[in-house]
Amino acid sequence: MNGRSMMILMLAGLSGLGAMVGVNKLMNKNQVEVPQQEYVVATRDLKTEEVLKASMLKIDKKPKDSLPPNVMTNIKDCEDRWVQIKILAGEPLVEGKLAPKGAPPGLVSQIPKGKRAFAIEVNEQTGVSGFIMPGHHVDIIQVRPNVGVQNASESETILQNVPVLAVGQTFTRPEDKSIIVRTVTFAVNPDQVESLVAARSKGPLSLALRGVDDVEVVEKPKPKPIEIAKVEPEPAPVVAPPPPPPPPVEPTPPPKPVKKQRVVKIFHGIQNEAIETIAVGKREFEGAGANDSESDGGLAITPRSPGFGGSGSKEIRGFDGDPAPPPAAPAIDHSP
Repeated sequence: MNGRSMMILMLAGLSGLGAMVGVNKLMNKNQVEVPQQEYVVATRDLKTEEVLKASMLKIDKKPKDSLPPNVMTNIKDCEDRWVQIKILAGEPLVEGKLAPKGAPPGLVSQIPKGKRAFAIEVNEQTGVSGFIMPGHHVDIIQVRPNVGVQNASESETILQNVPVLAVGQTFTRPEDKSIIVRTVTFAVNPDQVESLVAARSKGPLSLALRGVDDVEVVEKPKPKPIEIAKVEPEPAPVVAPPPPPPPPVEPTPPPKPVKKQRVVKIFHGIQNEAIETIAVGKREFEGAGANDSESDGGLAITPRSPGFGGSGSKEIRGFDGDPAPPPAAPAIDHSP
């Protein structure tokens, strides 16, 4: 290699080195320093309802843009607060995962502002076999008897996408396993509480579990108006007028009573025979004139003796129809 070639090679190396140094300076000049931020992380896994102490936390540093919003930056702000949602080791602590400072551990601190906690009774069937957990969302359905159809029932969705606060007495989400409980507690508005109370008095309530991120509220179809067919009334049947009432029947007069006449023949004496006629309602005198016989409603006794001269009459009074008293025996002459 001659001297001219060596000179050209040296000039090329110096030119590349200069270009590299220039580019490096240019890049360092345009590069902006990324700001860093300190944040609080957990030194170990933190369980729900666990009260935070300073020994459970530490400070770490990351670029500010890579941190979640509302991240905790001071350990003192996290002390004496209990965990609402499970936190993993190395995970940044955020405000939403911690209960308010000074709030007692329990369900009260988990009720959102403006909401009310309301519980309903469930069983294995209405509670989706115990797979409903705190933090899930459900629909509340009412089953009531159908008034128009006998031995039939109908259902209606009362509320949709209702958040679950607690199941039974557990308001933290346990491991992925079913829990058979008797009550489920929800976070609802005050007007929704009134709707649930009214619905519970009409029939039992059932729950339908929603999937993850399924928060869509389904609009209920409006009931279609029922068209009532016009039915022409049937003509009224022609009713014949009632027949005229029969003429009044004049009552027949009762028959006049017929007076019965009884005749009794009585024989008196041994030698002389006397025949007496007892007539009811009439006087009789044999041999007497017309004026001596009359009807006066009494009893007349007429003795007739063949052995005595003349004839006479003896009267015994009484009432018509009454039995006549026995007549007195006639006097008998025993002279020689």
